[in-house]
This record gives sequence, C-alpha cells and structure tokens, in this order.
Amino acid sequence: MNFWQLHKYADKQIDEIKSDSLLSNYSHFLIGIHLLTALFWFYQGFESILTNVNQSYCWPFFSSCESAKILLLPIVPLLLPTYAILSIFGLLQSTIFKKSTWFLLIGLEVMKLLFQSLDYRFMGNYHFMPHIITLVFLFSSNKKFWINIWMLSFYVGAASLKLNYEWLTGASLSWKIPFNKIELMQWQAITVILIELSAPLLLSFKNFRFRVGGLAFLFVFHIASYYWVGFFYPAVMLSLLAFFFIDLFSPRTETKIQFRSLSFLLGSISWLIFIFMQISSLNNSRAKALGSQSRLWSLNMFDARSMCRGVFFAHEDSQTTELDFQNEELASRVKCDPIIFYEQARHICQNKSARVRSLEAHLVSRQFSDIDNLVIVREKDICKIWPK
Repeated sequence: MNFWQLHKYADKQIDEIKSDSLLSNYSHFLIGIHLLTALFWFYQGFESILTNVNQSYCWPFFSSCESAKILLLPIVPLLLPTYAILSIFGLLQSTIFKKSTWFLLIGLEVMKLLFQSLDYRFMGNYHFMPHIITLVFLFSSNKKFWINIWMLSFYVGAASLKLNYEWLTGASLSWKIPFNKIELMQWQAITVILIELSAPLLLSFKNFRFRVGGLAFLFVFHIASYYWVGFFYPAVMLSLLAFFFIDLFSPRTETKIQFRSLSFLLGSISWLIFIFMQISSLNNSRAKALGSQSRLWSLNMFDARSMCRGVFFAHEDSQTTELDFQNEELASRVKCDPIIFYEQARHICQNKSARVRSLEAHLVSRQFSDIDNLVIVREKDICKIWPK
C-alpha cells in the first residue's frame, strides 16, 4: 500500500465519521477515556512505576522493559502531563469531527499502548475494551454495526465467565459486603449476570423503550460497581455506553453493510478470534481461574479476589534465607498473578549474592470460596529460567 492509497483509506474513515452525527459525537467520549486514564494513572503512581526501574514488572512479550524505562527516564515527568493535555485539547475541539481529531485519537492510542507496554501493572480489562472500540472506530468500515456487535459481546462474554461456583454463590463479592447484609450477596451476584445478559438483548431492539431500559440497567449496574471497583472502571464503561445513549436521539439511518467486502471479512475474523478467546476462558478449573494466560484476554469485568502466599528460599552452602512474596501494595487483579511472582523472582535472581547456589520458589493461591490452596508455582531453582 503506497502513500496515496493510505491517504485515500484515511479519508474514507474520516468521511464515514464526519457524515454521521452519532460517530462524530462519540469521538469525544473515546478521547475522554484517555483523560480518565491519565487521571487514573496519576493516582496509581505512574511516574513512580516508570522511574523505579529496579522494581519493574515486565510483560512476557517485552522482557526488556527496564531498558526502555532507562531510556525514557529524562522525560518521564513530561509523559503523563503531555498525554492529559492532548486529551483535553481533543475534548475542546469543535463538535464537528475533523481530520486532525482522527490523527489525534490515533496518537493517544499509540501513547497509551506504549505506556502500558512498559509495565505489567498497567494491564486491565478497563483498558482492553476501549482499545478495541477505538480501533474499530478509527479503522473499520461499517463502524456503527461493529461497535454494536463488540459492545454487546463484552457484556454477554462477561456474564458467561461468571457462570461458576465462585460467582453464583456470591463469594466473589463477599470480600466487601454492603449494609452488612451477607444474605443478599448471592442475589446481587445473580442479578449482575441477568443484567449483563438482558441489557444487550434490549439494546439490540429498535424499540425506544426497550433501548432505554437496557441502558438504565447498565447505568445502575456500573454505578453500583463503584462500591467494589472504584471510579475508573464504571467511568470508562459509561463512556463507551454513550454510543447507545447518543443513538437514542440520533436520526435512524439504514447503513448498507458490504458483507462480501474485505473490511467486513477482517472484522468478522477479529470478532471470532475474540469469541474463541472468551470461550477458551470458560473452563472453570481452578488452575485456569488463578493462572495468568486466560486472565490476559478474558473480559470478566469484575475481578474475583484471590488470596495467595508466595515464598522464596535462597539456599547457600551453610544456610537458607526465606524471602516473602511482596504483593501487599498491588491491585487485586495482579496481586496473585504468576507473572508478577516470576518478575519478583527475576529481580531476586539478578541481584542475588554469589554465595546463593539456588533460589527455590513456591506460590499457592485460592479463590475466596476455596478451602484448600492450589499450587501455582513450584521451582527448585527458578533462577535457571534467566541464565546469566
């Protein structure tokens, strides 16, 4: 694809947005999510995470994230303010979608993805879903069709992942009990599943009242979720749901979908891959629920709080030193994540004394409703994974 073809492709995407008031107005909510992200990362300690190179938690696909952090050290204090200022600039632009808005949104997406790649602690479903919707908004044809499909799939997928003992008994929510009414926990958990399954169905109808009802269910659900998950996740999801709210007051236009086009084929393949990844996460085995792989791509929205104990034994010739897994200050989603455990082990291995012959590592975890712990990691000498 040469420059002129790329230019023509960009113009086609921009024209589709500009010609539709729903898409044009929705762009401001997608930009607003970036401003929310900047605020969330500020409270998460964005600058501290990037400057404390010795305590990095790298993604499995980017094991040299420390090197990137070292290169960025001189400008780290400027990164988050620049990201926030660009987001504010996008929000202050005219309500008429411009070519500059399209490129600005691409720039914000690239910045966010780059920042996330620098540390595993920046992961989360609340980032995964806006990435998908924004990429569809920027680069796909039939944008309204695919945003509908993806958004409704998020909720149905999240409900499907809750069809397990841990959720259906209310144990997933019982670590924080509203009004001290523990007997209501199971009903609240089941209600969440019913909302996540019924609201997408109501939103798929053309009837105005049905769509208002679906939006009302999801609005109440996300506002209530603040009690368990804080402000960021509900704020992001309500921003994404603005698509359906704007649609309520937009003129109903029938968009002809080119089912045989390459764009539709690529969109279908992407969506089917997502569906396959969610289905592969439906296995309710404890090992899968407490492991890392399926958690990277499963959109479970609410994270069940797992509990774990990790320990390292540094064996020397004459003595053994016990070191605890340090996870107290980490977020619930990653607190017991094996990737975090392995990253701590890697740091210990890199800094261990020459007298240490081997580093034994053990991690056991359990879900809230479990009685027994499950062995997640058991390594006689974990340092062999990262030979010097």
